[in-house]
Amino acid sequence: MSTRSATSGTSSIGYIVRPGDTLSTIAAKHKTTVRALAAANDLRSVNLVVEGAKLRLPKAGVEGTPSSTTGPALQLSRSTVRAHIDKWALHYGIPVTLARALAWQESGFQTNVTSSVGAWGPMQVMPDTWTFVETLLLGRKVSRSGEGGVEVGMALLNHLLKRFNGNQSLALGAWYQGERAVRERGFYDETKVFVANVLALTGRPL
Repeated sequence: MSTRSATSGTSSIGYIVRPGDTLSTIAAKHKTTVRALAAANDLRSVNLVVEGAKLRLPKAGVEGTPSSTTGPALQLSRSTVRAHIDKWALHYGIPVTLARALAWQESGFQTNVTSSVGAWGPMQVMPDTWTFVETLLLGRKVSRSGEGGVEVGMALLNHLLKRFNGNQSLALGAWYQGERAVRERGFYDETKVFVANVLALTGRPL
């Protein structure tokens, strides 16, 4: 989450887009993220994946948690991750469609995906952001687990929605590039793409 790059280099192996493929399903199949896949192929939208196109595949993400001392987290099924997202979205009063869309954009509902800069889990939370949520928003530690990653992400999204008076676009922009940067500079070009993609996903069954 926020001001990070999910790119981790590309492999020499390509992938031919098949009927029914989306960036999210391709990313999940190859244990990477939508953002990394889009960046590796200079794609501006999750909708711009064409049957028969050849995509470069980013290197697979590193599995594990933000802390090397806690051991690997259990890889959960997508249905279980979806249930956790719904639970914590309802807990914080966040629209479930928005919560699911953000998690799908970030990880495709994968539990153990880590970006090249350390963003981890279903919501791709950075270690410093995790600490911020624990310390300032929740006042307690959260387990480095699939559900813990969802809880931290939903707590942060709730915080950002409140900071921007419920404006989903601004909250998502702050999620991607940081609240201060949004207030001082507006959206970066890549932030505009990220926000548009997440909002587009809210209209899909995930």
